[in-house]
Amino acid sequence: MVVDLRKGSSTYKKWIGFILSEYNKKQILVPKRFAHGILTPISNVETLYKVDEYYSLEYDRSIRWDDPDIGIEWPISEPILSEKDKNAPYLKDIEDEINFYFGGKNE
Repeated sequence: MVVDLRKGSSTYKKWIGFILSEYNKKQILVPKRFAHGILTPISNVETLYKVDEYYSLEYDRSIRWDDPDIGIEWPISEPILSEKDKNAPYLKDIEDEINFYFGGKNE
């Protein structure tokens, strides 16, 4: 799942989901200023991803998986979550912290 977090974009807060597997060999590129989430239907899964910068705790953010303002249609109602994800805020509570704009400043 990928969510557009660029304020001012026509797709702001819109999401799209993908099925990625060892069988379909698909990959996705998640651009800067987009959030991403992963749901696995089975246990013991290995996920690999590349990033363009080193990890920085200072800039690490989470958004609630079931945020109603985003409205992701997850195919599960009670996921197993990390403590970080269990305690993630709603987007409306951290929008000013994220501060991504589509076009113009902070692009």
